[in-house]
Amino acid sequence: MKKWSILCIVLTAFSVASLAQAIIWDSAGDRKLTFLKGENLLNLQFDYEGVTVNGKTENEFLEKRKDEFNDKKDGRGDNFVDHWQEVKTKRYPAHFEKSFKKIAKKKMKLSQGASEKYTLIVQLVKAKTGEGTYVKNVPATAEFEIRFVETATQKIVAKGKIMNAKGIVKAKSNLGRQGQVLRVIARSMNTDVANRIAQCYDAAGTATAKYVMRFNKKKK
Repeated sequence: MKKWSILCIVLTAFSVASLAQAIIWDSAGDRKLTFLKGENLLNLQFDYEGVTVNGKTENEFLEKRKDEFNDKKDGRGDNFVDHWQEVKTKRYPAHFEKSFKKIAKKKMKLSQGASEKYTLIVQLVKAKTGEGTYVKNVPATAEFEIRFVETATQKIVAKGKIMNAKGIVKAKSNLGRQGQVLRVIARSMNTDVANRIAQCYDAAGTATAKYVMRFNKKKK
């Protein structure tokens, strides 16, 4: 827990790497989200069912990485798999919620496990892990499906996709000598694929919040 807290503090020193993403909405749903009028709290869920990673099923990707890393160092591959599963329940949701909250503030809140009328489901459809070394950084990319459903019936009332959300940890460039130190830290953090993918969730949270607030403004 202490390690996670330190990571959160360090991440605040960096700018969000991904630009705001557009959401491509399914024409069959309520694209203007009129069902959210008067609502200020949404139940939130995250879904990883059927995700593909680097063009492979998640299990295929994890088995390959586990074997590759264990060949280099005994136990390293098993640790990678454990870490991969852990961040799906902690780090990724935290990044999405933080970015959403930054835009929506108190006008629309998210809460996992809430018994609200509507649920926002964020599903990771596919991801490319990119690359992070001390000399080379390639952003992770992710495709998300965003679904609003009636919590009681699970009926989908709006559905859209966020395509090609890019994620990489970047340090701010206008901080002089301090910026140089932060850039070194950023390169180190990008060696962990979870940090790169977490930035994709930042982009998704920002895009979703901007769209929700666009159609949830009270008329003057």
